[in-house]
Amino acid sequence: MSGRRLLVLVLVAAACGAICGEVTRGKGSSGPGRPAAVEAVLKAVDGNDGASLSRALEAAGEPSRWPMPWRDEVALGRAVAAGDPEALLAFASGDPKGAPRARAALWLRERAADPVVRDRAQRVLAERYPSSWALGGSRGGAR
Repeated sequence: MSGRRLLVLVLVAAACGAICGEVTRGKGSSGPGRPAAVEAVLKAVDGNDGASLSRALEAAGEPSRWPMPWRDEVALGRAVAAGDPEALLAFASGDPKGAPRARAALWLRERAADPVVRDRAQRVLAERYPSSWALGGSRGGAR
């Protein structure tokens, strides 16, 4: 096969791949995105902004109105807003495992006033999410 034919074949294959990718992906979306109200809760939690968290939780409503995983993300916001480290640790240790519960443990590890709670949160992360990047060092990737 000549170089020119090979180039044409490669370009045709690339075009077919791009067309198939667009058709299967659909209108520029890879699936349902996180609702804005839930995203606002998570941003307030990550920013450690109590006033924004209160407003976001009011807009989001009760966790039960959301399907999973957004239900757990709103529940995380409620647990952080309650200001009870033991309740937040219980949430982090609960089921089902997933990002909202890991995020609760991370939040406690980074922000809890009590070093004992920070250590317990670190243990929850190590036991439940041993390959997480958040563990840093030898167990996961860099923090």
